[in-house]
Amino acid sequence: MANKTVKIYERVKVQGKWTDRPVSIPKLKPMARCTSKRTMEGGSTFLGTRGKTRNGIRRPARPSAMPSRSKPKRNGLRAKLWEIKQQLRERMHDPVRQTGQWLKSIVQGHFNYYAVPGNLDSLGVFRDGLIGHWWRTLRRRSQKRPISWKRTLALTDRWLARPRVLHPYPTVRFAASHPR
Repeated sequence: MANKTVKIYERVKVQGKWTDRPVSIPKLKPMARCTSKRTMEGGSTFLGTRGKTRNGIRRPARPSAMPSRSKPKRNGLRAKLWEIKQQLRERMHDPVRQTGQWLKSIVQGHFNYYAVPGNLDSLGVFRDGLIGHWWRTLRRRSQKRPISWKRTLALTDRWLARPRVLHPYPTVRFAASHPR
């Protein structure tokens, strides 16, 4: 039989001295899960993700039954940008063309994995963060004349892809290869 109490310690003052005294409290019962009609009938509790499009219109639930696993976590995105920043510092004095080609492969690989419907904003954040790091690195190359933002945008238009959805919803993707 499981222990129905939990032992915690309480700080009390006894005869002018502070001591820790053990106190037993009852264990809390776990909260009940969803008790809707749907689960009582044996249905799934996952109803899909909802969101808004860029112009504020509510988007219906995703057509797939499972949530997307191809959305980067914010900390993972930040860590990836930090790694790229370190690499850019090491490649600071390489030719711009060589660095541009390297960044192109990085951005394209990131987009190939994370370019799912509903994730365009995250791709844009990644690209914009990358542009900012590259611009600061290019400005540190010389003390004579720093590169302008306009010139940097011209370089990024040449080398870095713009975010776009590369993978359609799973229902659309599977319908092409497995028509019913």
